[in-house]
Amino acid sequence: MRVTMLNGSLKGIHAEFDAKLERIEANLSKKPDVEKVETFNLKEMDIKQCVGCFNCWVKTPGRCVIKDDAEKTLISTIRSDVVIFASPLVMGMTTGLLKRLNDRFLPLIHPYFSVVNGEIHHRYRYDTYPQIGVLYDPSSEDTHEDIDLCRIIYERLSINFKSRLAFFKSLDEAEGGDLL
Repeated sequence: MRVTMLNGSLKGIHAEFDAKLERIEANLSKKPDVEKVETFNLKEMDIKQCVGCFNCWVKTPGRCVIKDDAEKTLISTIRSDVVIFASPLVMGMTTGLLKRLNDRFLPLIHPYFSVVNGEIHHRYRYDTYPQIGVLYDPSSEDTHEDIDLCRIIYERLSINFKSRLAFFKSLDEAEGGDLL
């Protein structure tokens, strides 16, 4: 099993989150069925905003025209069995850094549509897509409603990703249990 972990923590303020995530990554790497865990610390990468040009659909199908570090994350993600979106919650949602990367996943789907469970969704670009997992760390201000909304957003992302939300756990839950 190949795992891609996308760490959306911010520079200088989430050291405890990073330490917990490193322990989780180390535990995942020790599992006999896990071949590789590839972690991307987004705060150390150059990832630009999606500009909404849709050239990834019409000019360079499946490839973003913006040349930056996001391309590495997309390649790793589509080659993985599981992609883990990891982030502290900021005002009830994953960080803007992780959201910026989520927007850049547009090349991984087709511009054409199909009906899934009575809803319109994008068609597959690839034969297989990874399962999605989310690891979050709520702040003291985050409510259950905030966390539920965040979960719903990633459930919706998983539908457009032709996948499923395999887990949605706090870092504390993940440290104490089995993820995969």
